[in-house]
Amino acid sequence: MQRKFISDAEVWRGGVIALGLLCVEGLAAEHGALLVEAARVGDFDVVTDRRAAQVAFAIASLGDVGRAEALLGASAPRGDVMQRCAWSATEALRVLPSLVEDPHRHRALWADEFHAYDAASRALVEGWASIENRPEHDLAVVRIDVTHPHAAAAAWGGTPLHPAAVHSATECLRVVTMAAGDVELRYRYESWVRFVSRRPRARVDLTAAATELTAAEAAGARWVFDGAGAITAALHVVAGGSTTLDPERVVDEMCRHLAILDAGPPAWDPYTARR
Repeated sequence: MQRKFISDAEVWRGGVIALGLLCVEGLAAEHGALLVEAARVGDFDVVTDRRAAQVAFAIASLGDVGRAEALLGASAPRGDVMQRCAWSATEALRVLPSLVEDPHRHRALWADEFHAYDAASRALVEGWASIENRPEHDLAVVRIDVTHPHAAAAAWGGTPLHPAAVHSATECLRVVTMAAGDVELRYRYESWVRFVSRRPRARVDLTAAATELTAAEAAGARWVFDGAGAITAALHVVAGGSTTLDPERVVDEMCRHLAILDAGPPAWDPYTARR
């Protein structure tokens, strides 16, 4: 399992919403609360309002220039990446007022991702996907039966379960995903920024855990840690590889390292003043 995560996705969605609130007359007064919730979906993959999720998913679809061209039936300029990004942002701002007024008018922009989110949410209700919270480690362990007939529908963006379904169901900011024997631990975005509503547990450096797991592998799989400063840093097997280790044993080893490291200094602390 290797998540195809676009690190600029949060910046894109939040940036479009911020620009809309600043630049589109009347938007903040009429739809400010909805757009705040859409930004929450965009930044943190936490859904509190289904209409807000539709708005956020629609904006996300326009961040991919090729997909935006297909969905809007328009052509982006053939220039450099900055010109094409500017075109996408302009189109997103053009659509935004009518999108927040009536998301269903722009169903084509959000339907695919919303269906994946709904399928993932149902998976947690039906039990073929589950979340075990281990608050002592600020850890959520997500187990997914990828043989279930609806498993493919619940996957999104390289993850076997849409992140918004997971993040909306747990407050833990370290998420282990177990699917078809593969295991990955990922820090959520909230622990990378200066979160206001609560003080997240600081990130720790899991490089030593990656080294130990690699040494325990029987077929040469290599574990890596992205670094505590990566936006959504992960401990995972290098792309193209697969672990030979028992997934439950891997989780136990991760927890052992977290227990030790949490007693020491953080490896990433966004609250520390930088000089």
